[in-house]
Amino acid sequence: MSKNIIFIVLGLLIAAGVGGGAAYYFKQDSAPKVARAEPVEYKFASVDKIIVMLRNDDGSSLSTHYIAVDLVFRTSKEKEAEIKNHLPFLKSTAVKVLSHLNLNMANKMTIEDYHALLNKEFSAAYKGVASDKPFSDVMVSKLIVE
Repeated sequence: MSKNIIFIVLGLLIAAGVGGGAAYYFKQDSAPKVARAEPVEYKFASVDKIIVMLRNDDGSSLSTHYIAVDLVFRTSKEKEAEIKNHLPFLKSTAVKVLSHLNLNMANKMTIEDYHALLNKEFSAAYKGVASDKPFSDVMVSKLIVE
């Protein structure tokens, strides 16, 4: 008789374990799935040696001072070829933006200031053309103010 009780208790414990495991399994299946974003493989295109003469401090004319900058554009793998086709436009836009600076302004700006200024101006420049901006960020990789 005691063996029967042991088997019954053991059977109930196994049944409870199987039931608990099944409930846990089905609860996990019904939980909302969080979609993970695919990691983006970034590519980088550089524009080296953009040199712009700075204006006098009063803004009147060009001085003997200059700014030299190397830029890096972060783009996706799909737009890598497109950004290479846009390099003349990118250089021209950078020269246009930087040519408004004078030595005093250029010396006071931090790398973050240049980063923000260039990103803002490139976004504005692409609004004026019939093409989407082929990069997500422009970064300053070298900066010389002389």
